[in-house]
Amino acid sequence: MNNITKRCTQCSLEVSISDFSPQKFGKHGVKSWCKQCSNKHNRIYSKKNLAKRNEYNKKWAEKNWDKFQDRKFVYKYGISYSVYLEMLDEQNNVCAICAEPESRTTKNGQTLWLSVDHDHSCCLGEKSCGKCVRGLLCWRCNTSIGKFNDDVYLIEKIITYLKRKKND
Repeated sequence: MNNITKRCTQCSLEVSISDFSPQKFGKHGVKSWCKQCSNKHNRIYSKKNLAKRNEYNKKWAEKNWDKFQDRKFVYKYGISYSVYLEMLDEQNNVCAICAEPESRTTKNGQTLWLSVDHDHSCCLGEKSCGKCVRGLLCWRCNTSIGKFNDDVYLIEKIITYLKRKKND
């Protein structure tokens, strides 16, 4: 099947069938436009119809809450939404460090979710591969660790300092 070629009805180039997206009722089971032409068309359409696209995406997310959350969690943290919920259950819905529930809320008064903490020496930035996820933390504990760049030695020095100042 890889040696089969097809002419794109948009750009008129004859390209490999693998350069076409699947379509159940298309010839050879693929669309009539090649992926490159389809992507270009979709980008232009999306820019012209931004409000319509955003409204569609919002409605889809509301109807497919679990799928939406799953995509978001896999993209950002490398774990599924169900894995997040399992971790949350294992931690009794509290922070892995201070054992307190998340205290931050949105402007509407909704409590925010616990943050997914990961080892930044594995994955820099906010995204994670999923293998270096350490636990779920409240905003206060998560940002505190971040401010000290996960430096255990520095955190130990802070503990020593606090203990010494308490005994003075």
